[in-house]
Amino acid sequence: MTRSPRAYLVLTRHLIVAEDLAQTIAQFDPGAEVLRARDPEAAAALLDGAARLDLAFVADARGQEGWEEFVGMLETRGAVIVLIPRDDDRPPADDARHLALERPFTTEMVLDLLERSLNG
Repeated sequence: MTRSPRAYLVLTRHLIVAEDLAQTIAQFDPGAEVLRARDPEAAAALLDGAARLDLAFVADARGQEGWEEFVGMLETRGAVIVLIPRDDDRPPADDARHLALERPFTTEMVLDLLERSLNG
């Protein structure tokens, strides 16, 4: 049986970061579907009707209203959640439920994270 292409979400308001992550995902997984959104509402609209999501890079907004519901929606689709810290100077706070991408990140860091989380 042929597996359908993987699906990814990149959720950040920073367009350059989103494009960089999308290009790295395409390098890692040619043919993958990469959805980009600047806020959770736009991401939810893009995912409406989607049964599966393999991995989501999400700007860290823990503590904000609606965060747990949004992450829960991603997790029900099977997504591995990768938190993107809010700024380069602070590492993401510990969160046993999710992976974290340190900033500033390199292509190699993202590729390693993808390999470990999806193939490892």
